[in-house]
Amino acid sequence: MAGDGARLLLHRGRVRSLLGERGDGTWIALRGNRVLAIGRGQIPRSLRRAPALDLEGRTVLPAFTDAHAHLLRIGLMRLQLDLRGHTTKEEVLRAVASRARALPPGAPIRGFGWDQTAWGESAFPTRHDLDAVAPAHLVHLERVDAHAVWANSRLLATAGVTAVTPDPPGGAILRDARGEPRGIVLDRARDLLRPHLPDWTEEERVAALLEGAAACHRAGITSLHDAAVTASTLRLVHRLLGEGGLPLRVYAMLHGEEALGEALPQGPQVGLHGGFLTVRAVKLF
Repeated sequence: MAGDGARLLLHRGRVRSLLGERGDGTWIALRGNRVLAIGRGQIPRSLRRAPALDLEGRTVLPAFTDAHAHLLRIGLMRLQLDLRGHTTKEEVLRAVASRARALPPGAPIRGFGWDQTAWGESAFPTRHDLDAVAPAHLVHLERVDAHAVWANSRLLATAGVTAVTPDPPGGAILRDARGEPRGIVLDRARDLLRPHLPDWTEEERVAALLEGAAACHRAGITSLHDAAVTASTLRLVHRLLGEGGLPLRVYAMLHGEEALGEALPQGPQVGLHGGFLTVRAVKLF
């Protein structure tokens, strides 16, 4: 029967096939990455020899596709200070201070996920808060919504952001009563700081892509639409898929003149690397 040769049997659960109720069941037989059979009630004798996992009423669903994600960013976030869940500014500052003690002066301290509203405060923090714990580093902390960056005085000075720096189109530099930068830049003003941080190394970017894929798997995601893939990132995705090291299907939306310039002569590419990569969209913003 179709279920012969199963390597894993999940039973006593609710198996949703998304093919309608007639395709659902209480058990599912698997071999490798293939579904061999889904059934209800009595399990065929030929399947009972397979290693079994009692679902205890849990639900099994097909894997998910994330329709808008950033694979590299997912992984890079895990190489930074994770500031989500901190309920006071002091907790965030302690995390920054700890990282500063572990890094040489002048090194970047990257973080993400802070949210002043979770601290019971409405006002944004300032550069002076960061200067007190990491004056000699380049501190770049992204807010939870990715629309604001909290920076220390060292990074602002390195980037040349001063009282006379104009707000860029689509962005804002928050200022104090004297017009001096407070340490918060919004939206397009973030671009004033990024070029003054060291680039991630290729090894770090590869590690981030692999960690991003692992994070997707932990959430039940096996395919994603990567919205804004640069030329350098696409080359790494090609490399990892060619080596068999990226267990994720990627629908790439290209971003940047270099990526578009390299892709236009080839045109849309569908089903590369055994169906794991499609390149036929462009992200503009």
